[in-house]
Amino acid sequence: MITSKRAACGGTLWQVLVLMLLLVFVTGLFVPRAAAQEEEDQPKVHAILFFLTTCGHCEHVIYEVLFPVVFPENGGDAVIYYDLALEEAGAEVPFYIVTNGSLEMLFVNAGGPIGNQFFHGASEAVGMPAESMGSVPLLIVDDSWYLGSADIPAYFPGIVEAGLAGDGVPWPDVPGIGDAVASVPLGDDGTVTTTTLDSGTVTTTVPGSDGIILATGESMWDLFAADQPANSVAFVVLLLMVGSLFVVAAVFRRGGGEARSDLVVPVLALIGLGIAIYLAYVESSGAEAVCGPVGDCNTVQQSEYAKLFGVIPIGIIGIAGYVVSLVAWFTARLSRRPLADWARLALFAGSLGGTAFSVYLTFLEPFVIGATCAWCVGSAVIVTLMMGLTVYPAAESWGRLRPVSAPSRSDVPGRRPERGAGRGARPSPRSGGRRR
Repeated sequence: MITSKRAACGGTLWQVLVLMLLLVFVTGLFVPRAAAQEEEDQPKVHAILFFLTTCGHCEHVIYEVLFPVVFPENGGDAVIYYDLALEEAGAEVPFYIVTNGSLEMLFVNAGGPIGNQFFHGASEAVGMPAESMGSVPLLIVDDSWYLGSADIPAYFPGIVEAGLAGDGVPWPDVPGIGDAVASVPLGDDGTVTTTTLDSGTVTTTVPGSDGIILATGESMWDLFAADQPANSVAFVVLLLMVGSLFVVAAVFRRGGGEARSDLVVPVLALIGLGIAIYLAYVESSGAEAVCGPVGDCNTVQQSEYAKLFGVIPIGIIGIAGYVVSLVAWFTARLSRRPLADWARLALFAGSLGGTAFSVYLTFLEPFVIGATCAWCVGSAVIVTLMMGLTVYPAAESWGRLRPVSAPSRSDVPGRRPERGAGRGARPSPRSGGRRR
């Protein structure tokens, strides 16, 4: 009887163990699938960002808005996927997948042929107007687009938050989006770069890849060839400005006379002032510049060199320079000497400094930025012409203002030196006082 009870207990124990094993097996079989299904069902927001490697506004949006703010606040830090083989081969990397599981973005380098073709096709698909074509940073979400470093930070965080609270946002319906996304390897074979934040700067796990999305290995000759017709114009203007500096220096040393085209100076200054005001508006607001058929003004205005020390728009400096030139010209016309002479010197010195600064800026356009701004080249030509027109009156004014040593008595023509006038000579006997 006891034996039968022990046997019954043993059988029950085995049944319990078998049931537990089956439960563990079933749980291990279905729970991962359920978790994966839940992850797939989690809403995601998809978007496309077009950028240029020389675009300061793009750098602001990526490294000061998206990575440190938008991604961390909506799912965590981002992971960057790209084709490392292309980078190692020195080839263009047109596409990057940047994701944290909730927000997934396709970053597109619009500077290369592949990315540029996709860029223009997507811009046309979302109905961008012709005057906005070619401008970056450009963000496309669903069927809407946002342009510049002002609109993207203003609208995109709210779009992401609303999309994650709802059913998510699919990839924009633009030509080639499927091929672009599929071209980015998503494996763990060395093609993944994890982006983290350290003291407000972006660092990566791959050595030497800080700022990898905006990194560029193009030489200055590659940048020059990116827009050879417009950059050639900038190069010719650069050579003329450098030559003008040498000519003006020689003229000033030799001395000059009154300029016959004195009234042309304020006209040129007013035209330059108008250009500077417009460029200051574009640089400070992030708006798109209206550019002619030659050059790419928006690439220049959206580059990091559009602001001095990253703070002061170059256009603001131009406004100040042209205003000072106008004030100096009117002072020279309405004042008497020596104030008029000092005003002419100030006018020439300002145009000389403006030309030298324009030489620096004009060099950056074809050889560093890889694009030429017609407005900037026009301003450079204007300030160079002002320098040439003001050098003659400035040289004459300097001739009147500079201190001249008085001639000695021996240098006076027709006068013979007195006897004993040298140092240590005895006084003349008649030079003393009378005896009493």
